[in-house]
Amino acid sequence: MHKPLMKPRRSRSRVIGIAVAAVAMGAVLTAATTSGEPASVTAAGQAVRPVDVDMEPATLTADSDAVEDTISSRTAFDARQSVEAAARQAEAERAAEEAAAEEAAAQAAAEEAAAQAAAEEAAAAEQAPAQEASTGSHWDRLADCESGDWGANGVPISGSARWNYGINFSHGDIYEGGLNFHPGTWDSYRSGDMPGHAGQASRSQQIAVAEQVLADQGWGAWPVCSSKIGLR
Repeated sequence: MHKPLMKPRRSRSRVIGIAVAAVAMGAVLTAATTSGEPASVTAAGQAVRPVDVDMEPATLTADSDAVEDTISSRTAFDARQSVEAAARQAEAERAAEEAAAEEAAAQAAAEEAAAQAAAEEAAAAEQAPAQEASTGSHWDRLADCESGDWGANGVPISGSARWNYGINFSHGDIYEGGLNFHPGTWDSYRSGDMPGHAGQASRSQQIAVAEQVLADQGWGAWPVCSSKIGLR
């Protein structure tokens, strides 16, 4: 014989849970019904009341004013921030312009000072030959090189100049006097009361002619010795 199928028995705890849920559902439905408003129940057993679309106009107006106040406050804040940012930018640009102007002024002052120093140095250099020419120091050193003796080290010996010097090179050019004047140069610059040959003229007469040659031709009139003793 076949035994009749037996329905599975529910556990005691499961039965108690179902009962509690049913009681809770009934309480929710009762609360929703007594409130006088239709209610819906979610799957979790919670009553959901619909949104009241018939709110009082005063409530709507108050909410709108609050929103407008918030927007106005935010707009004013943003405007204030923009003004402050623009002011900071303008101040930074002004400071940069002032710094650039100060730097340009300092550079101009430095260039002016350098130019003035160079001018003073050039003026001193122009005056130095004339001052030394009057004392004969440059001319004596130049004469030592042109007509005097040179030491073993290739340096002209001081005081060795021959002011009555005359030399005839193999190519026929003749140079005379302590500063080795070419006869044509001597004739061009000497005064009428001076001898016709440089070697016959005094030291002071030769220096007087040399100063005129220097003014016209520069130290290049004595190319080798003027470089050797540092005149150019």
